[in-house]
Order: sequence, then structure tokens, then C-alpha cells
Amino acid sequence: MIIRRMGVEIDLSFEHKSRCPKCARGGRDRSGDNLHTYGLDGEGKTLGSFCHSCGYTVPSEEYLTAFLGEEDDNDEDYIEDLSKMSREFNPEVQGKIKASTGMGPKGYRGIRDEVSKMYRVRYQYSQENGSVTESLYPCTKDYGITGYKVRGHPKNFASPGPIGETGRACDLFGQFLFKTHSNFCVIVGGEVDAMSAYQMLNKPGNKYQDIAVVSSTIGEGSVHKQAKKQYEWLNQFKRIYVCMDSDAAGEEAAEKLAQSLPRGKVYILNMRRKDPNEYLTKGAETEFVQDFWASKLHTPAGIHASTSLYEAALSYSDLKQLSLPAFMKVAQGMYDGGFVKNELTVLFAETSVGKSIFADSMCVNWILNEPDEVVGVLSLEATADKWATNILSNHLGVRLIKYKGQDRKDYLMRPDVKAKIDPLLEHEDGSPRFYIMDERGSGIDIVKEKILEMVIQMEVTLLVVDVYSDLTDGLALNEQEELVAWFKRLIKEYSQLTVLMVAHTRKRQQGGGGALTDNDIMGSSTVMKSAAQTIALERDKQAESPILRNCTFVSVHKNRHFSQTGPAGIIYFDPVTGKLWDIEDFMEAHPEVQGEFLEALGRTEEY
Repeated sequence: MIIRRMGVEIDLSFEHKSRCPKCARGGRDRSGDNLHTYGLDGEGKTLGSFCHSCGYTVPSEEYLTAFLGEEDDNDEDYIEDLSKMSREFNPEVQGKIKASTGMGPKGYRGIRDEVSKMYRVRYQYSQENGSVTESLYPCTKDYGITGYKVRGHPKNFASPGPIGETGRACDLFGQFLFKTHSNFCVIVGGEVDAMSAYQMLNKPGNKYQDIAVVSSTIGEGSVHKQAKKQYEWLNQFKRIYVCMDSDAAGEEAAEKLAQSLPRGKVYILNMRRKDPNEYLTKGAETEFVQDFWASKLHTPAGIHASTSLYEAALSYSDLKQLSLPAFMKVAQGMYDGGFVKNELTVLFAETSVGKSIFADSMCVNWILNEPDEVVGVLSLEATADKWATNILSNHLGVRLIKYKGQDRKDYLMRPDVKAKIDPLLEHEDGSPRFYIMDERGSGIDIVKEKILEMVIQMEVTLLVVDVYSDLTDGLALNEQEELVAWFKRLIKEYSQLTVLMVAHTRKRQQGGGGALTDNDIMGSSTVMKSAAQTIALERDKQAESPILRNCTFVSVHKNRHFSQTGPAGIIYFDPVTGKLWDIEDFMEAHPEVQGEFLEALGRTEEY
């Protein structure tokens, strides 16, 4: 009963979750649990598998026999053809569904006719007694119908499988009913619970705006993944109520969902019964309404029993780190392999020293060499088009700024150049590899909201703020301190997040010399105190030697985890290619200029 699909083995003999072959082919399902296999029925026949994320289906043995006869269900083409057929959806298919189904639940699970019809649910009925045998829940994308999620009764998601697109990219079930609602929204575990909760919370003739009730189309365990896709729609509500099943799996799903929703709006509905439908079928509607209004504002968990600390220490011993570009190899060694993740890091220098090209180079390195990271850039100096030009110049090793007008377009459109650009901008499946936000004129509250959207909806794990000093410009000292505290809370709440702040230094008094210190970072001292890692860049922009004018002296000032501080190498900016080099590597690659460089540096071979 083991089949192989797209390089992934699926054991159909028992109920379990495993990696979805279709998701895996697209570089997704890193947790390896998207595909739900349903095991065997009472006669020992396989019930098939279904992915709640992409809709991939291995149909049940009964369904295979009914539609294609006694074929070999281990035949790759046979299964693939059927999987595609089971997902096909078009106007003709929709017409056949409407002709062969009805919209009356006939009392099924206590759902009233008008509520079921409002949610556009359709039903198949038994020819023997007229009871409901299948429910077809409509799925939409951008509010247009894309298919139906089919549920057999008794519960069986694998047979006959979904019709059309029903996965993570779809809207939440019922979302099309509440396009412009702005008051309260409830997210429950499944479609029946959504209709049950709506029925109990919204009485006929209610003069106030209805309480919106939606659910995931991909299951309670993955509802947080789908909610992230609908972040902007959910953010329009004043309150968002999380109402998952009152069991261990539901509690875990609720916590994941709460972290995926706009902060400060999430309320947790603690139910005294298993799920909303149980309230409805047990005649306990008043209890549900009471529990709804008793919901508490969600606060992230932060209390840990001493008995859990040993495991926590074991977990922390395996620090996750981010590699640095090759030209920062000295700093990488001092950080024992790279920046420690889930920390605040500050890169600081005087104005016009070249902080942004360092930050851009780090971004290119992380985009290409850290496949588990999603980079997000808050660009406060450069617009998106200017930033794009800078990052492509960095990646290509060509100073695009020297190309004018149509010449630059012609160069960028060359097939060989485009072939180099694509891996930087896109994954193999065409999805974006990073995000940039250039909200330069927005207020601090809007910027915070956009950052949250990047972290939650776009799943950004590495946020670069360039330059942070522009974000604090005009803020009072206490407001700056609160902003730093906000970033610290964000990093603590989202354990996958790392923040790199690029910062200016204070203007020095005329004649003021000496090396930079952390105290020179512009703004509140809380930035320096809160950072786990700080790096300074210094360059003599007025040096007589053109070599020295293009040399940046790097020093590590704070290294909380590994303690090494001090000089961290000399970085040379090659004005021909616009690339940064460790100076030793540059001299080794260009031996013809080694003598000239050593002379300019005062023959500091040891440095």
C-alpha cells in the first residue's frame, strides 16, 4: 500500500500526515505534514490522501474503481490523470453540480436553511431516505468561485475529493459574504462550525452589522497559513475572535492563528463545549453567546515552568546563525560563523560612508545562500525603483548607474543578463524571494502596521531597516525608546525574526577624531543597549589616495554571544564593478596592484 508520487513515498495503510509531493515539488511543505492520509475503511480498502494546502489528491480505492474500473492504482499516469480530473472545475462542471445537488440541509447538524443558503453550500442526498450524504462547500478566490470542498457523511475528505481549487490560495470559507464588514470577525475550525456560529450570533432582524464568521478551507491545523494570505482583509475588523476546537490540537491551532493575525485585535474564545456545532445541536446557543462575549484579548505566552528549562537550554545550545558575504569573512569569524538569528543587529557609520551598499550586499547573500530566510527591506532612503537598481548592480557586478535611458533597459533585457537576475528575484515556482517597502512619508503607526504585514502575511524572517535613523527623525526621546521596545517585543514574539538596523551616527564636533563607538549611534541609547551585535564602518572620504578613499575599516563593537570585538577587516570598493572585496582577497585576485595597495595602506600586511 506504499505508492511513490513525485519522489515522495506515501503509505496508504494507516491514517497519518506526511509531506505533500506537489507542495514539495514547489519547494513548500517544509514541516512535512500537509498531506493527510486517511488509512483504511472497514473492508480494508484505502481511503486515499488529501493536501489541505494545494488540493493534491490520491483518491480512495472505492472512487478509483467507480470511475476508472479495476486499474492499477500504483500506475503513476493513472493516478496523476485522476487527480487532475478530480480537481477540474469550469462552468459546465458547476452546472452539473447545481443540477444534481440541492441547497437544503434538511436539518443536518442543526443548520437552518437560510444560513446554509447564505453560505452557498450544496448537498447530495441519499436515494433511499433523502438524508444528506455529501456536503459541497464553495471555495472562492478574490470572491469568485473556484470550486467545492467535498465532505462525505460519515466524515471522509478523501472521497471523492475536492472539485476545483480549494487550497491555501483561496479565500476563507464565507469570506465573500463579508467583503466590507469592519466590526467583529470570528474564525472557527470548519465549515459546519462557521455556519453554526453565525446562526447563534446573528439573530434574524438584527439591526446592527452582522458578526462575520469564516473558517479555513484547508483544516484547523493549517488555518494560520491561509489567514496570513488574507491579512489585509482581516485587518479591517476591530476585533478578530479565534474559536478553535477545545482540545489539544485546537489550542495549538489557536496559538498559531493568533500569531498570524493583526496584533492588538485578537480575542480567544474559550468554549465549554468541543466546538460551535455541539452548542447548536445540544440546544446551548445561549451558552455560546455568553462564551463569545467573555472572550479575552490574546497575550503571547511568556511564563515557563522550571521543569521545561532544561529542554529550553538544550534547544538554545544549537544557535541558528546567518552567514555574511565573503568580503566580511573577518567579521564572520569573530561572530563564530555569522550573525545570531532572532536578535537585533545594528550596522552604523557616518553619512555617505556606504552603509547601504553593505546592507544591499548582505541582502543578496541572504537571498541566494539562506534558502530558509525570507528577506524584507524597509527602504527609507531609496524608492523601490532606485533600490532595485542598486541591488541588481550589486548582484550583477555592473554599475547600472553608468548606463543611461534605453541603454540600461537594453542591457537588463538581454537574455543572458535576465538569466542572472531571475534566480535573485524568484524561486523556481515563480514566487518572490524577498519584499521591499518604501514607505518614506508614512507615519510611524502605518510603518509598524506594514512591518507586521510583512512579518505575518509575507512570512518575512529577516527584516532590514535602511536607514533606521530616518524612521526616528522627528520623534521625541521617549517615542524613540518606545519604538526600540516595539522592535524588541516583535523579535521576542516572532521567534523566526531577525532585524538588521542600518543607522547614522551623530554629527561630530569639528575636529573631533578617534574611532567610532556605540555611543555615536544617532538617537536614543536604547538602540545600542538593545542590540546583540553592532558593527561600525569608517572611511576617509577625503583621503588623498583614491585607494584609501575606497577602503572601509570595519570593527565589531558588540558581540553578545561570542565576545570577540575590535578590528574586523578592511573592505575595498571596486569602482569599476561596484563590488565589495576583502582587501586581501582583492590583492590576491589582482596581483598587479598589490604593491600600490600596500603602499597606500602603509604596508600593513599583518592587518
